[in-house]
Amino acid sequence: MKTILAFCLILAGFTKLYSQDDSPNISPNDKVFTIVQQQPKFPGDINRWLLDHINYPQQAKMDNIQGTVYVSFIVEEDGSVSNVKVLRGVDNNLDNEALRVVNMMPRWTPGMQNGHMVRVQYNLPIRFTLRTGNDNINITPIKDNNEVYDNPQMQPRFPGDVNVYLARNIVYPSDARRNNIQGTVYVSFIVEKNGSVSNPIIFKGVDGGDALNKEALRVVSMMPNWTPGMQNGQMVRTKYMLPVQFELNGGVSQPEKNNSNYGGTQSVADPDGKTIQVDQKPEFHGNLLSYLAANLHYPEQSKANKIEGTVYTSFVVGTDGVVSDAKIEKSGGSREDMEKEAIRLIYAMPNWKPAMLNGQPIAVRLYLAIPFFIDMNEE
Repeated sequence: MKTILAFCLILAGFTKLYSQDDSPNISPNDKVFTIVQQQPKFPGDINRWLLDHINYPQQAKMDNIQGTVYVSFIVEEDGSVSNVKVLRGVDNNLDNEALRVVNMMPRWTPGMQNGHMVRVQYNLPIRFTLRTGNDNINITPIKDNNEVYDNPQMQPRFPGDVNVYLARNIVYPSDARRNNIQGTVYVSFIVEKNGSVSNPIIFKGVDGGDALNKEALRVVSMMPNWTPGMQNGQMVRTKYMLPVQFELNGGVSQPEKNNSNYGGTQSVADPDGKTIQVDQKPEFHGNLLSYLAANLHYPEQSKANKIEGTVYTSFVVGTDGVVSDAKIEKSGGSREDMEKEAIRLIYAMPNWKPAMLNGQPIAVRLYLAIPFFIDMNEE
């Protein structure tokens, strides 16, 4: 069983399956993924390989035809390419040349999901362009295929206050209220290039709280379009996780809004721990969720023993944004090795943008809960 951090957004397979032809080596019952934990890899530089093998069709040259052919195919469990199709073409000559070359590709390193080789659907744009006196084939970088980012240069943004949205749209299930069930549901999803939400899944639910899990999933699924994430000036698909906390006394709550998409800072205090008011809270440069997910290492001993828990920490962000004086406030079932890892991770943080009071930077203490648990969606 693979253990990962609570705020790590898994690359789970899409529920949408692409149509399959009647090729004898394809089983119609085999699931086809579009996103997996380990994407298939071409053996070498795919752009260079395409440039070496594609021949610009003579008739297309004569007719001055150019454009981008979008080809879809499946990388099978053995790395072979199958089900090659034109998703959107330009001209029969260009389309057929793109199909010909993709069909003759060498075997890929297959995609992996839960430690198993799986079938993965892939889309590849091939741009044919002509230059005066010289023909040229320009291959769109494969990185621009359906890659899902966990930390793009610009994070996606919800249109408004996500806390208000949740408070207005989630209904505390009556059965859960009657049975005194409460807790936090972690919902993972992808913000697509057009801002829509796709592939919502329960990353970590409430034990015995199926109704809470379903309600959180329902409301996330009906979210309005976000402003999509951006990488190198282009809209990209971005992984996101939203913790939704159900409390019997408070109905539905969401961690205090900040620049991370994890619960993050719960309060602001002076370095000695006394609650204070500031004009502007400290801001993490980038996405705190993605930083934690990418840099936390689940301790081997706890992993082997399948031990879960939450480490409640605090640390000071100085007037220069430097992190210092990290402490363990309390442990929620965690072990010493988890506490050490949480402290290590805090001290490894890049500098923050400091808090501001009356136009001047001020040192403050922040509180951060770091949960370690086993992903319920992994085998």
